[in-house]
Amino acid sequence: MIFLIDDDPIQNLITSQPIITSLPNKEFKVFNNGLEALESIASGDSPSLTLLDINMPIMNGWEFLEEYKKHPNKAPTVMLSSSQNEEDISKSKEFDFVSGYYSKPINRVSIKEIFQLS
Repeated sequence: MIFLIDDDPIQNLITSQPIITSLPNKEFKVFNNGLEALESIASGDSPSLTLLDINMPIMNGWEFLEEYKKHPNKAPTVMLSSSQNEEDISKSKEFDFVSGYYSKPINRVSIKEIFQLS
């Protein structure tokens, strides 16, 4: 199961379309913030891959990563952000389960690369 964590409904649509097209058998869930995703994990959901935005209300991507790193069975996580800030890119590398950083919007080529990282 893929977790897509992003508060922007337009970006979620743009991100989910290449997943549906390229990987039609992959199940995924969309969350508007990190807290919703952590609650889903606490209730028993187990992602095989997490696609994570940085800037969100309630719990942003960095806060999610700090909490998620305490989880014993972490899925590979890929950052999807409109930020090209070198500090953000460097910060993402501080988490050993973050396997990539991609600029939004992603496309089919990016989706294939992401699934090779996971």
